[in-house]
Amino acid sequence: MINKKISKILVPLDGSKNSIRALEMAISVARQFGATITGAYSTNMQPYSEFQGVIINKELDNEIKKNNGRCQDIISIKRHSL
Repeated sequence: MINKKISKILVPLDGSKNSIRALEMAISVARQFGATITGAYSTNMQPYSEFQGVIINKELDNEIKKNNGRCQDIISIKRHSL
């Protein structure tokens, strides 16, 4: 039998329900193994245009902040459930 220890977990996050479930599962596994979690946020962006750059940047910034808040809420809930 091979005994391996999980020390790092990479969780892809895009704000979807499935990515939030993946984060919850990663937290559970990380607790069992004492592993660290790294979240990689991804988003679908339209092709860049000089005329839309400011709008795109603001929309992207807002989306990142919203999803970051969701992840922080989940982490906070999991910490309090110890």
